[in-house]
Amino acid sequence: MKTINIRATLLCAFLLLAIPMATTTVAGATDLYDGPLTPIGFKIVNGKSTGNPITIKTEDLVKSPGYTHTESSPGTYTTPEAVIETDDREQITDTTKTPYRWLGRVGFTMEDGRKNNCTGFLVSSDTVVTAGHCVSGKVSDITFTPGVNGDTTPFPTAKATQIWYDNKVFLPNPQQDWGVIKLDTPIGDKVGWFGMAIPNDEDLIGRQATVIGYPTTYPGKPEATLWKDRNTITGITPIEITHIIDTTRGQSGGPILSDTNTVYGIHKGGSAYANVGNRMTAELFNLIVNVSKM
Repeated sequence: MKTINIRATLLCAFLLLAIPMATTTVAGATDLYDGPLTPIGFKIVNGKSTGNPITIKTEDLVKSPGYTHTESSPGTYTTPEAVIETDDREQITDTTKTPYRWLGRVGFTMEDGRKNNCTGFLVSSDTVVTAGHCVSGKVSDITFTPGVNGDTTPFPTAKATQIWYDNKVFLPNPQQDWGVIKLDTPIGDKVGWFGMAIPNDEDLIGRQATVIGYPTTYPGKPEATLWKDRNTITGITPIEITHIIDTTRGQSGGPILSDTNTVYGIHKGGSAYANVGNRMTAELFNLIVNVSKM
């Protein structure tokens, strides 16, 4: 069994003290369940949150849309088609191919003026999913640029018009670390987007999965380049997935993908024992779909 050697991200350092070891949790266990989603959303004006929550009932946000999976879209663009001991990540050299152009860098400015980034991925023409700690708090100037490849940006940058995240992301050891961004441009019409599904336990534990994202300042990983790794899902709880897929800082918000490139979860951080992401629960799936329809 490999062991993790992941660098802690500055943004999610608060995650790293209590991420569970990579051991299987009995299906239905509730010892790590911190209750239903508590979503909150804000409009973004001139790059900054209005500070006034968007008025919509939680029960409406998490109401079932009547289906449990969404299909990916290739878009209209056409083209030829934490680290565990050794770094097994593979660089994506052509980010204009599917599914890589469905991902992008989420850029933002921190309260102290520093620039930072996470990873995000499209799930509709104008909706990006990322980690909650990337958009919560007093960050501003949130943008999404799909298919970034070093100094090359083959597609335009879109700006955030709304952000959504869970109020529990501010807890000392948050489990609900999801974020949704609405964009000012339906860039997904061109580049496409990922499909999502609500996985069963059997779809996860012991199966292989892939995480793709943009590491920030890591040896051998040039700035703004896209990397992926595939490895084993080692543990599950009702709302989390633990895995031994290589990731480092900046990859928070990247998708946890099945072998059919269907989103099963959202990568959010790691510790000395396992990397971890939010599982695509029915409640989270419903919320993302309903926000994407706004």
